[in-house]
Amino acid sequence: MALIKQYVIDASVVMKWYLTDEEHADKADSLLRSLHLGDMQLIGPSLLRHEIANGLLMAYRRKYLSWDEVRRGYHDFQELDITQRSDGEVLMTRALEFGRQMNIALYDALYLALADRLGYPLVTADAKFLQRVSATPQNVIWIGDIS
Repeated sequence: MALIKQYVIDASVVMKWYLTDEEHADKADSLLRSLHLGDMQLIGPSLLRHEIANGLLMAYRRKYLSWDEVRRGYHDFQELDITQRSDGEVLMTRALEFGRQMNIALYDALYLALADRLGYPLVTADAKFLQRVSATPQNVIWIGDIS
């Protein structure tokens, strides 16, 4: 029996499912297909749904998506089998420490703290974030490197 791949994903990856003309949208889509096939487990902090809702709203304001696409997109996201973990105190404390050490936003640090806690790689499409954490021992994978 093959092992199921497990990744923590951030909002930058998920948003590529809706902004399909962006670079590496095909790689993000392959993660989504694997999720649907049951070959992969995708996990994010509970913050993920808020970031997706905000990202969809921003895409609407920038005229990348219609309002119907935003509503359908958020509904479809909520239906996905993405495990969303609570931002408990242990996770928040670790995220604060990562934020301080790496000079990253708390939101980004929450994804990193969750990946660290679970021992799973974090997949990101945020180049600035990747650059900030590249000197750390944390297992962060660039979306373009997903096979």
